[in-house]
Amino acid sequence: MDSTKEFTTTDLNCAAALIAYGFEMKRMERAPDNNRAVFVFDNTKDLQALCARYWVRKLPVDSISKVFDAQRFLKNAIHNKQ
Repeated sequence: MDSTKEFTTTDLNCAAALIAYGFEMKRMERAPDNNRAVFVFDNTKDLQALCARYWVRKLPVDSISKVFDAQRFLKNAIHNKQ
């Protein structure tokens, strides 16, 4: 995996926020050391900016239902891949 071209996170809420803001998840993997889900996205400047705002709790959410929908999508993906 080329870390400069891909962004990965194990944080479900961060991944859900990215999806809610229109970023497409490329794939989901399992971390080899602890079996956690790893969400993989294309690494772009816009994605990095959004993540930075997410981590300092400055991410405005226009529609909280979009985030909840994305969380449900990701949880289903995790459970269906097991």
